[in-house]
Amino acid sequence: MRKDIYSSVNTLVAKGNAPGSKIFYYSNPNKTFAGSTMGDATHNNAKVMNDKASIVKAFRPEPNVLSGSIYGPTSGYAYQVYTYEAIAKCGSPPYTYQWKESSDGINYSGNGTGEFYNVGLYHNDNHQFYLKLKITSADGQVAENWMQIWVDDEPNGGYRKGQKQDDSLQAENGEVVLQPNPTSGPVEVVFNAEKAMKVESGLSDLSGQVDLQDRTFQCAAGRNVIALDLAGKGLAPGIYIVTVRGGGHIIRKRVVYQTTFKP
Repeated sequence: MRKDIYSSVNTLVAKGNAPGSKIFYYSNPNKTFAGSTMGDATHNNAKVMNDKASIVKAFRPEPNVLSGSIYGPTSGYAYQVYTYEAIAKCGSPPYTYQWKESSDGINYSGNGTGEFYNVGLYHNDNHQFYLKLKITSADGQVAENWMQIWVDDEPNGGYRKGQKQDDSLQAENGEVVLQPNPTSGPVEVVFNAEKAMKVESGLSDLSGQVDLQDRTFQCAAGRNVIALDLAGKGLAPGIYIVTVRGGGHIIRKRVVYQTTFKP
C-alpha cells in the first residue's frame, strides 16, 4: 500500500513510519479531517476500491477439488443384500470406483468397481460392518470415504441360512419407472411388490442430505404407483435421489427437479 499523508496524518492504508497518527479512513479527496482534505486526484484509494469492487465481488475461483461419499442404508439385517451408490462431485469425469468391505474396520477385502455396489450383510460379534470407497477422477484426483453399518439379526427366527432371496421390491420390466423426469413437481415411482407390505419413500440430494422426510405407503402385491410432489418444498433446482424401501430392499432413482420445466 502507498503512503497517503496529509497535514501530518496518515490514512488507514498508509504504512511505514510516517509522521503523525493513523485515522480510520481511506484516502479520499471528498472527505476532510481536522479541516484538511484527505486526498487529491492521485491519492484516492476510496475511488480505486469502489471502481474495483464489482471485479473483486465477482472473483470466485473454482477449486474443482474432487469429493466423494457413499449413499445407502446405515443399518440392515444379516444375510440380506443392500445396494450402495458412489457419489462423486467436482474433479473431471469419468470417474473410476473401488469398493472394499470389512467386518472389523481394519482388514478390508473385495474389489468392486461400479458406481453401485451390492453388499450381502452378515452378522458378526460386534454387529458392525464397514464399507470403504475410493474414487479417482480423470484428472488424477483421489477421494476416499467409508461407512459404518449396523447389522442386526434377522427379526423372524434368527439368522437365515445364507440362501439367496429374491427382492421383495422389483422394478417394472427390470427397470425403475420414474415419470416425468425432469419434473417441476409431481413425480411417480412405478414398481412391483411381491406381496402386500408397507414401504417408505424419501428424497435426498447427491450429498446424502435428506430433503424430504420418509413417507409410509401401504402397497398391494403386484404393480404399485407412489406419487410424490416436489413443488413447494423449498428445493433448489438440481438432481435428487428418490428412494423406496420395503422388505429389506431399496429402489433408488435419480430425478431432475426444474422449477420452470414444462413437459
